[in-house]
Amino acid sequence: MTRALWLQPAPGGTGRNSLLALALSGSASCILMQDEAWNYLLVANLPECWQRDQTEDGVRTDDSLFGAEIAEKLADLKRNLEASGVERSLEVEVDEQVFRFTLTRIADGEGGLFYQTRIEDITDARNSEQMLHSLQREGSHRSKNMLAVIQSIASQTARHSASLQEFLKKFRDRLHCLSQSQDLITGSRWRGAHFFDLVYQQTKHLSPENRRLLEIEGDNVFLTPNASMHLGLAMHELMVNAANHGTVFESRDAPISVTCTRIHESDGEAIRFEWREPFEAEWKRLTTSGYQKHFGSTVLEHVVPASVGGDADYRLTDTEITYILTFPLEQHS
Repeated sequence: MTRALWLQPAPGGTGRNSLLALALSGSASCILMQDEAWNYLLVANLPECWQRDQTEDGVRTDDSLFGAEIAEKLADLKRNLEASGVERSLEVEVDEQVFRFTLTRIADGEGGLFYQTRIEDITDARNSEQMLHSLQREGSHRSKNMLAVIQSIASQTARHSASLQEFLKKFRDRLHCLSQSQDLITGSRWRGAHFFDLVYQQTKHLSPENRRLLEIEGDNVFLTPNASMHLGLAMHELMVNAANHGTVFESRDAPISVTCTRIHESDGEAIRFEWREPFEAEWKRLTTSGYQKHFGSTVLEHVVPASVGGDADYRLTDTEITYILTFPLEQHS
């Protein structure tokens, strides 16, 4: 703030008014003093947005200092202050800055009344409040989304569980999967996660030997929080199926191919995620029966694609199990 001082000359020499003016000239406070008739006596440290139109001499008025619009608002404020005697305040926005005017009536102890106006730049405080409110709304929105996801997972898990013990194990595993994706999202300040990081997070519990049986290729696309969460859930389901009902990791020679590709479609860019799990001839019968039992996973075919606004193709062929998920690429700011 540029230091600017204007003092109404008074008869009788310098005295306390000049000392007060001198003290204020070395501070950061913007103080305006007026007499009982609202004549300006002192203007100290006026913000720069109003300094440019001021001259060195001449009588100060609200209109000459701040312009007609703010002067009209100050007039209403002064009338309220005169009627009530209670401190009044007003906020105005000028050139993307926000200022608070606070008007107070002061008695000098000798029967005289004066009016003090304090002007504070509260731009940073307002921006912080807006950011906080935005974060609160975003947090509430994300919490509701997470609760909806958990509710859906609980419902689908219960529907396909034969016992309470089976439900609890599946449900806990799926919640753990969500928490793994959530760690990545939180670490990026809620921006999302890269595909390769997501795969690592979802497979780090596997032994080094088993992790080598996953062949990760494609584009390391940066995914939105919603896409990260649900793609992580899809990978969890596919790995569980491969371990429990299909191609046991330790028994395979051919790797599982996991690919993420950024593609161009007529209505915009999209992401195609592919899981290709080849069969081994000697245990094809076991694999086929296991996947037929659990084929048509609601999570993979319905919950995940619906949540990311995409389409899924989950099928068992003579040579492999494939899962292809295609969904729009959401742009990040």
